[in-house]
Amino acid sequence: MENTSRITLDCVLPVYNEERDLEPSVNKLRNFLLDNCPYNWTIVIADNASTDSTPDIGNSLASRDSRIGYIRLPQKGRGRALRKAWSDSKADIVAYMDVDLSTDLEHLMPLIEPLAKGKIHVATGSRLLPGSEVIDRSQIREIASRVYNILIHIMFPQRTFADAQCGFKALTRHAVKSIVPQIVDNEWFFDTELLLRSQAAGLGIHQIPVRWVDDPDSTVNILDTAWKDIKGLVRVRFSKTEPISENRPTSQNQSSNHAEFDWLEGLIGYRFNNASILKQALTHRSYLNENPEIQSDNERLEHLGDAVLDLIASEMLFNNYPEMAEGRITSLRAALVKTETLAKLSLNVGIDTALLMGKGEEESGGRMRSANLCAAFEAVTAAIYLDGGLQTTQEVIQPLFESLMDDILSNDLDRDPRSAFQEWSQAALSETPRYKTILAEGPDHDKQFTVQVLVGDRVYGTGVGKRKQLAAKAAAKNALNQTDNLSNDTDSKH
Repeated sequence: MENTSRITLDCVLPVYNEERDLEPSVNKLRNFLLDNCPYNWTIVIADNASTDSTPDIGNSLASRDSRIGYIRLPQKGRGRALRKAWSDSKADIVAYMDVDLSTDLEHLMPLIEPLAKGKIHVATGSRLLPGSEVIDRSQIREIASRVYNILIHIMFPQRTFADAQCGFKALTRHAVKSIVPQIVDNEWFFDTELLLRSQAAGLGIHQIPVRWVDDPDSTVNILDTAWKDIKGLVRVRFSKTEPISENRPTSQNQSSNHAEFDWLEGLIGYRFNNASILKQALTHRSYLNENPEIQSDNERLEHLGDAVLDLIASEMLFNNYPEMAEGRITSLRAALVKTETLAKLSLNVGIDTALLMGKGEEESGGRMRSANLCAAFEAVTAAIYLDGGLQTTQEVIQPLFESLMDDILSNDLDRDPRSAFQEWSQAALSETPRYKTILAEGPDHDKQFTVQVLVGDRVYGTGVGKRKQLAAKAAAKNALNQTDNLSNDTDSKH
């Protein structure tokens, strides 16, 4: 890479619901590159499932300048957006930065130059090196960042990079081809896994101190992200085999031994005697189509796990809430074992990452589909039951259920919003609510309904959904959120 005019560079901006920052940030980056970049550059907006006007803005920017590209993915995930943009790129060097441009753009050329000269394959900014400057960062974010990087150092003592998650990185095409297909994570841990796998592959990592200004409007959930990052560290630290990759489904075809899923066993908190039953529990039926040597999927285990989870939830509620009425216990049990709850638990313990599925199912979003996640959690529960017995299964599953109870009870998540609002309206107003569809828009395959819930002639709530039932449920939930004020109004009239 000697002739700078022939070197190609793609600068990727991963975005999700960035209608406010997108256009000014792209214009700022474009002007900087025009004035300072000697390479043949392109800006790529990588939209991961935005629901605001980001797609319209991105398409508009791309239509006005041939050096700006826009791609849209149907699923969320910063890592997923980077994987797609980088893997599709034909550029010699790919880079990315956060769309708020928190890292000063004056650092971009020093980040790129060692790669352009062929001296290094991976470069990253750091907010923790001498000479870096961090402005307006909250204390909780600063502490979380430093603790996380200390944890990385403890788990990976040979690592040489100081700041895993700085949103300012660059790779050569060689690194994209050799490292990115190994990365499992599709969210925030993508950055850390990129650096860990690059170093493990013997690729030196160039670090530069940066000036970084915190975005006060960041919507990143620190606790949720931190937990997912810790899960990622455990997976990478204890996995002894090639990881699952979106772009290389054959990497899932590994021998059934503890090394394959030992990281998952660590997160679940149970070590299998028979590791093959865990692999079966993680095998979606689509995986059999592409791997005919595999004989069994997880569907039979799913049915058994459903019954075991019902029993564990029922006994836990019976023992923990001796004064609770039978009807409430029934609704709480239903809330604990419903699809959405089990899908959430599946994500919490890392089952989503370990699922074995066919390429078609993967590409259609199957890894994050609630039904698949729920089924896998049920199947893993059944696998623990068959491998270790009921008491062991209770010891693993009950703490997961108990961790959800405060939220379910305090927010009445076990109660259907329509039933709950009807109870309120009949008690407070002596009337039964009715639901009215006021709008249906969009093509037949993607209709969107708007529904109001009324008591008498008064509108108490409005909801939107892809089905009338979902819109009505949303309307009832909207009405319930206002019931305290409504109750006060009602009381004042008496």
